[in-house]
Amino acid sequence: MNKQHCEVNMLVLILAAFLVLVPQIAHSDCVDYGDYIHQVGSVDTGGTEEGITISGNIAYVVTRTYPTSALHIIDLSNPAAPVLRGSVDTYYAYNVAVSGGYHNGHSLLAASG
Repeated sequence: MNKQHCEVNMLVLILAAFLVLVPQIAHSDCVDYGDYIHQVGSVDTGGTEEGITISGNIAYVVTRTYPTSALHIIDLSNPAAPVLRGSVDTYYAYNVAVSGGYHNGHSLLAASG
């Protein structure tokens, strides 16, 4: 066997070892978030969630139910039992933003559509 052929064989062995070992090493550094993420509570909004913003203990959720959409205000003070505080029909809203905080029951909301 000539020297060039031996070098190619060695390179192939090194490459094969690299391809076998690197994914296992990389996988050992990965965190399985399934151990940490779990459902605590839920609220039926009656639509498909399009956008959500959380300010303090309040979630502002935009849902779509073709051909309309709605903005829902959900109290998350008790995550195990969230409470739907109110809803308003919107026209083709896809997202929601909150400006300021939830002070004395008032926030400035902007639904985009």
